[in-house]
Amino acid sequence: MTKKDYFILDTETHPIDASMWHQLAPYQGTQRFMRSLEGCIRPVIQEFPSMENDGGTPFEKMIRNMDASGTDMACVIPESFLFCSGGTTPISSNAWMLTGVQQYPDRFIMCPNFGPIIQRGVKEAIDEMVFMAKECGVKVFKFYCPEDTYINDKRLWPFFEKAQELNLVMQVHTGTGYVYGARNKYCHPGLLEDVLYDFYDLRIVAFHFGWPHHRELNCLAATFPNLYLSVSFLNAAATWRPKFFQELIGEAMLYATADKIVWGSDTNGSGMKECVDPFHSFQIDEEGHRGWGYRYITEEDRAKIFGLNMAKLLGIEPRKRARGQA
Repeated sequence: MTKKDYFILDTETHPIDASMWHQLAPYQGTQRFMRSLEGCIRPVIQEFPSMENDGGTPFEKMIRNMDASGTDMACVIPESFLFCSGGTTPISSNAWMLTGVQQYPDRFIMCPNFGPIIQRGVKEAIDEMVFMAKECGVKVFKFYCPEDTYINDKRLWPFFEKAQELNLVMQVHTGTGYVYGARNKYCHPGLLEDVLYDFYDLRIVAFHFGWPHHRELNCLAATFPNLYLSVSFLNAAATWRPKFFQELIGEAMLYATADKIVWGSDTNGSGMKECVDPFHSFQIDEEGHRGWGYRYITEEDRAKIFGLNMAKLLGIEPRKRARGQA
């Protein structure tokens, strides 16, 4: 089967410098984090992704993997993961990530992480948001609630209000915390309901299908036009757990529709192609269609999910940029 040249925009990538991992390796928090990471990846990804730079810089690694998978653009998101170092050193930062965006402005989309918001202070997070929106042209950011606080913590209301005023897209981790140091109780998708009611014009992308609470997230997406769903991380299971992925994508398409589902890999580059390739041909089976009412995935659906929906949200021209692509 010949692959169609879809415009692909990855909403969640995390370039990480391997030297930082090695520097933080002795910390007890890092060791516990890595042990938990292996546990949460095991049911989804068949091969543990490389944490090394694989030659060159972390940004060069990401570009190589984007080209290999046909991914045209990627939101690059820094991770603090302060729980690894006991609150002393972030894994990456907004300032560091900006250097990669400036190096590859046609391929990378800066998606800052302003947290942990409560720990640093809501006003300080708002100040950085305003600066990055006005001075750096930022259109999208990530709220990593598992390291911060409940999604519906009322102390965050001024932060959400400013994001809505600036017409930013907010991406948020939902479902479970997955790893040591990330709290499940902070990221239940049901907590989004309060935010959606009070900030009806704040466009929100919920990562990871909200699994294992995906049905609640789907119902919210059916109710609120400003809520979008991301397939990131769990789409890696499409090849060897197709029934699992079929339920996730099938239910999401029923409730949110293909117009409100966006692509993502949640990788540092390693494993990106293994996420993209299967979705070119993944299809709902007969049991899923006739028994559960899942819609067959059309070429139009794939095009929207792979990149057109997010390009529309961010006002980006959806043209092929990956090397070797038309």
